[in-house]
Amino acid sequence: MWKQFKRYAQLFFSLLLCAAILLISYGMLQETSLDLSTAARATGVVTSAGKAKGHFVFQLANQPYRFQVYQVSRNYDLLRARLVVGDSVTVFYNARAATHPGAALQVYQVEHRGQVIVDKALLGGQNRNGGIIGLLSTIGLVGIAIWQFRRQAPFSQRKKRRVG
Repeated sequence: MWKQFKRYAQLFFSLLLCAAILLISYGMLQETSLDLSTAARATGVVTSAGKAKGHFVFQLANQPYRFQVYQVSRNYDLLRARLVVGDSVTVFYNARAATHPGAALQVYQVEHRGQVIVDKALLGGQNRNGGIIGLLSTIGLVGIAIWQFRRQAPFSQRKKRRVG
């Protein structure tokens, strides 16, 4: 009895993990086709900018939030040179994460004097790659979960092979 319960519990939690990964992957793939006209927008003067915890973080004078940019290469030299304290910029960002003042919000695009400093294609490419990896991982985990579930079946439920 205990082995049967353990077997079904393992299958349930494995499939629950797969569902969570699938949901996150779907969200990442949704952000690849982002329309900037629907994104939140803020315009202001940059008061601080620099690298923190693997992200490039900056603050605008009229905003209670910090804005962050992530690049896989973690090389922010070009961004640091283009985004100077005192510049007036327009930031397109993810407003859903604005839960409390001081929160770091994901930036979609940054524009300065009509020039794009951070392009939304950067984030879209990163999210697309992450979403595809998540989908492939989900497929693999579902296969492993089913294989493990079938492998632990009692001998009476397994198909008997004919030898000969």
